[in-house]
Amino acid sequence: PRYLVFSDGTDFVPIGVNLAYPTEYRLSSGSEFGLSDGHGYIGMRQYERWFASCAANGVNLVRLWLGHEYFSPDTEDAAVFRTEQFSKIDAVIALAERYGLKLKLTFEQFRFFDYEKAALSDSYADSVFRIFNKRLYYGEKRCESAKMWLNDECFRTAWLEKIRILANRIGGNPTVAILELWNEMNCVGNDINDVAEWNRYMLPRVKKMFPKQLVTNSLGSLDGPYAEGHYNAFCWENADLLQIHRYLDCGAPFEDCRTDMQTVILSAPKHMPPHARAALIAETGAVNDCHSGPFRFYVNDHRGILLVDAVYTPLFCGFCGSGNSWHWNEQYLEAKNLYSLYKPLAKLFENISFQTEAFRPKNLSDGDVSLLLLEGKTVTVGFLRNRRDNWKTVLRDLKEPEPIGTFSVDAKDYTELHIEPIFEKETAVGTLSDGKLTFSDIRYGLLFRMK
Repeated sequence: PRYLVFSDGTDFVPIGVNLAYPTEYRLSSGSEFGLSDGHGYIGMRQYERWFASCAANGVNLVRLWLGHEYFSPDTEDAAVFRTEQFSKIDAVIALAERYGLKLKLTFEQFRFFDYEKAALSDSYADSVFRIFNKRLYYGEKRCESAKMWLNDECFRTAWLEKIRILANRIGGNPTVAILELWNEMNCVGNDINDVAEWNRYMLPRVKKMFPKQLVTNSLGSLDGPYAEGHYNAFCWENADLLQIHRYLDCGAPFEDCRTDMQTVILSAPKHMPPHARAALIAETGAVNDCHSGPFRFYVNDHRGILLVDAVYTPLFCGFCGSGNSWHWNEQYLEAKNLYSLYKPLAKLFENISFQTEAFRPKNLSDGDVSLLLLEGKTVTVGFLRNRRDNWKTVLRDLKEPEPIGTFSVDAKDYTELHIEPIFEKETAVGTLSDGKLTFSDIRYGLLFRMK
């Protein structure tokens, strides 16, 4: 129940990333330095570049937002669709198949209805407004709010018709692994009971259309009592997969979200609802206070220390896959060209069966060193980090972390040690001797495997 497998029983360990929508570019007005009100995308060519980089470095799951204007088939008439957009969705699925990637497709992400607000002067704010705004009619009836959209039968029926059209095209397609009804659905501004009731109605119906794919949903960042209450009130029993979003956020209500990236991940389970199914950290990364933008210290993170801790840590504390990072384009992942950091994690788990090993997470960390283990029946894998190699020391204070001299733990049942480096210029050396696993001169951190 903790991990995922394909229909033939083969393990599937998601090493995922969010590539939700293509980068938007403002179009020229035709004058020097002038910008028009229009915008455009590189689009499918950009996805080909992203997919190629992912596939070359061990990423195997990519999340896309079908509700974004680049992909969305919606018009302002809830019963009329732009059929050419379905062909665009077909094309990106075919592209993912070519690169051997699985997809998670998110149907919706809008949060409010606004019929008056004009385009904003600031391009980023304009983009965010368009991503989350919706304008929708059904005949003469105008949808006035998310609450109306959730509860009015005609809008429910129209939405299910769109999903039926998609199911006829992609239902059972093995490249599409997961269907997600909505991005952060508790952010639509309604009582969580309205949201949970809509999901109790929709999740089984969508699952019936996609019986060979996982169907789930997502809520906003699990960073405070308000969000924790929503996670506990949600109908996860109707979903195939429990997902959480969790960010390093210095303005978060929960103190454990304001510290360091590993603590953000390691403390997540204590806030999660009880569950007997696989769980995935479906969005993670770092943000400015209260989600006011991408983290101000990303610009200094040339090694990708935030990415490594966000992506690697979830697997070592019982989640079914890696942390799926956000801020993928010019904001962080692509800007810093950090794709290669996925490769060590993929290599570590090559030819290891999660369901056979029945891994048990174990935390042997102390004040200086973070050591996370997955102990299996025939193999144990580990993630070692110098705890001084964190954003406050390296990115904020611009200091190199002081290396850790030695660190030892009992390892009497093992005779083989394989080390998987993460960072260049790593100085750590590991040895197995006299029933002890010892690491010395730990500069940044590494992955390892023992038998």
